Amino acid sequence: MNDDSTCDLNPSHSNDSLLAEVLATVRAIQGQITELTQRVTALKVETRLYDTRPLWERVLAEIESFRTEMTKLWTEVNGLRAEMAGLRTEVEGLRTEMAGLRSETNKNLRDINRQLEFLSLEYVQSANQPTGLRGAPAST
Repeated sequence: MNDDSTCDLNPSHSNDSLLAEVLATVRAIQGQITELTQRVTALKVETRLYDTRPLWERVLAEIESFRTEMTKLWTEVNGLRAEMAGLRTEVEGLRTEMAGLRSETNKNLRDINRQLEFLSLEYVQSANQPTGLRGAPAST
């Protein structure tokens, strides 16, 4: 179509033909406007597709959620570390107590061994002495 539609208007034509030409020109312009409207609509849709704001906002929300979860996790880890330190202290206390009990048990066993040795010697000595009556020493 010609860019300058006004040049096509010829004054020698009748009113009907002039009106027909004007209507044809208006229809052509209307077609071009419709085509441009469709293009603008398509560009708006395409622009919206390239708009990453909603995606970026979701990503930021996910990152914030991740940070919150990580903070909770680190709080739990620190609590477990404190618990472990308390358990280590308790274990050290138990080890110290066990060492004391072991030492005390060994001392008591040595005392019992000495007493058994003493009783064994006493028994051997009393068995070697002659007795008249049972349990009574013999008279000389």
